[in-house]
Amino acid sequence: LSMAFLDFHFSDRDEDEPILLLWDDFSAHWTDEVEAHAQTLNIYLLKVPPGLTSVCQSADISWFRPLNNGYAVHG
Repeated sequence: LSMAFLDFHFSDRDEDEPILLLWDDFSAHWTDEVEAHAQTLNIYLLKVPPGLTSVCQSADISWFRPLNNGYAVHG
């Protein structure tokens, strides 16, 4: 799934410009195969340390926290 994500979003671009992609610590993002594929697309992967996703990926807080809170209330 991680490789499909990389292909969908980045395979049709000019690879002369490198990309820095922040990813959380989810193990499927960090296989040797995924990292090698990212390298062929000139993508540098940077791991957000566990517990810091809310600091580095603010969308997780601004979009998903209200969704999760609403789900918790309304079950």
